[in-house]
Amino acid sequence: MSPARARVLTVIFWALAVPLWAADAAPWPKFTDITEAAGIQFKHSFGDFEMSNIAEATGPGCCIFDYDNDGYLDLFIANGDPHHLYVEEATLARNDGHGKFIDMTDVSGDFFSQKFVGRGAAFADFDNDGDLDVVIDTINDRPHILRNDGGNRLNRIKVVPVRADTGLVALNAVVTVKANGLTQVQPVLAVNGYLTSSDPRPHFGLGKADHVESVEIVWPGGQKQVLTNVKANQILKVKQEGK
Repeated sequence: MSPARARVLTVIFWALAVPLWAADAAPWPKFTDITEAAGIQFKHSFGDFEMSNIAEATGPGCCIFDYDNDGYLDLFIANGDPHHLYVEEATLARNDGHGKFIDMTDVSGDFFSQKFVGRGAAFADFDNDGDLDVVIDTINDRPHILRNDGGNRLNRIKVVPVRADTGLVALNAVVTVKANGLTQVQPVLAVNGYLTSSDPRPHFGLGKADHVESVEIVWPGGQKQVLTNVKANQILKVKQEGK
């Protein structure tokens, strides 16, 4: 790990910080800024450049996904300023499961030592080997596909909620998976970041769990459907009931 990185994920935005917040308990929801405690540092720093909006600043492509299948969501950020064609390295930070994000860029492949003007970033399991890969769009360069090698050492499940009327993936459904002492919740979304669409099918890392205690799907109309004792390491296609 490079001392210069100080094991801190740094995203540089112009004129705007985007902190990480956690909700406190009742009676009314409130938020506590835990950004620095989580190992993430955002700075109001972009030199003397004058830019008209946040989309022209660095860090436009952000993926929140579980790249090592341990059940905790990690961060990938494609950096670079398109307005002045300022190149930067991408950033990968692993969630250690204890409220900290660890900078993994120096140990995650040669790509992270190269500089690009990154834009959108999306994730999907392109080779169907059980771990999530990343594709990055860049300016004045070709797109880059980062194949995840080794992220499938731990178990996982991909849940595909399918509408009964169309047979298509049920966008705006919400999937909850309970396994390995964790409860994970993911919405089924078509868009996940700046001008990008990732695989909408929720992917859940299960750690060493060889089965899922329960899979709950809340369909767009509010109907709930629950499956129990589901085997790990599969693409689970679930058709909506009663339609």
